[in-house]
Amino acid sequence: MSLLFSTPAKSAATGAPPPVEEVLVAISSGHDNNCGLNSLIHLWMALPDELFADLYQNFPIFQEIHREFCQTYGGGEPTLEKLMKFKKLALIDNPWDRELIWGNVFRAVLLRLAQADVQRSQSRAPDINYPIELAQYEFDESEMKYLFHGQCIDWKLLRLLTQEMGLHLTVYNQAAQIAGYQSPTFEYESLIQEFAPKCAKALWQADLFFNGNHYNFTYPDKSINAKHNQQREEKYSKIQQTAQKMLNSDATYLNLRENAMAIFKDKPKDYSPNAEEMEVYLQYHRYEAKILNLVTSAFVKNLLPKIAVDFVAKAKPQ
Repeated sequence: MSLLFSTPAKSAATGAPPPVEEVLVAISSGHDNNCGLNSLIHLWMALPDELFADLYQNFPIFQEIHREFCQTYGGGEPTLEKLMKFKKLALIDNPWDRELIWGNVFRAVLLRLAQADVQRSQSRAPDINYPIELAQYEFDESEMKYLFHGQCIDWKLLRLLTQEMGLHLTVYNQAAQIAGYQSPTFEYESLIQEFAPKCAKALWQADLFFNGNHYNFTYPDKSINAKHNQQREEKYSKIQQTAQKMLNSDATYLNLRENAMAIFKDKPKDYSPNAEEMEVYLQYHRYEAKILNLVTSAFVKNLLPKIAVDFVAKAKPQ
């Protein structure tokens, strides 16, 4: 079977970025720092049904992901029929909802893969002939903190997941110039890494774009990117509006904002705050981000009963 993304796969082989006319990308949210996982989730859920089913039946990692999903939301034992029906629910038609539903499910599965990988590395006897291409991607127990504490997941960790998924992963370095959520444009600097799956031939492809602490991606059909970004922005605007209502009545936030804005009052546009002023400004932004995260978490909690009802009622075998 050929790769689902034929053009990017060819460019990955040469290290060249995708052609300029194809650089419309889809935005992943950074909620819980799951942006890399979210990118994979969107591509997975958008796969044609035949390929989606083939992956589920032939790559155990997808059944493990589904099992984690069932344990999180209910729905009994995982089956392909249940997941195929859930995949088509309107509930997960919005990018934000997909990310909030699946993001930490994927993170939990990746954590188990990483723990097993660390154990294998620690138990392996020293071997001077051990392939360098494998050794360079190993990590020690201290790096598990990225999974435990919800930090950004680097491609070395993503590789543990994607190599089990029949997926060819390509990661580009991204210098972003975003001109609106519906038509973001990007400059690509270089190919960072590409990882083949463990199976003999990849069945699908994921191109991710990394800017140092965040991943975005592209659908195989670039026209879907714009729709994805528009849906995401509409939902995010609702979350922001709710957060802003809370912030406008929060005395701590209003005080932090006033202090932060005072730093730049009557200053030239190119003014650079000193270390003390920068800390004041960062306190303001941290508090704002904290409230936004609380509101987003509330959206997740509101989704949970809907997931349980839809999963049990609509995904039950007829």
